[in-house]
Amino acid sequence: MITFITEKQKPERPPVFGDVCENQFFIDIDGWLCQKMTETGYNTIADDEGNPLADSAKSRSWDTPIRSVLPNVTKIKF
Repeated sequence: MITFITEKQKPERPPVFGDVCENQFFIDIDGWLCQKMTETGYNTIADDEGNPLADSAKSRSWDTPIRSVLPNVTKIKF
């Protein structure tokens, strides 16, 4: 079992890739679960149907729209 311990956040406007902090999880515009690696790079963790996958080294510009920024994960227990 994996437990995500998160922080709450309030959206002020529709989110963009630049709103995501490094190592933070987000949902891209296509509904895929992703984790930001660098200022422009991210990994895809699951597709829009929840199927796990490992697709890394994608790149986005700061102003690319995304669906949502997930709450900041401070620790993952497994």
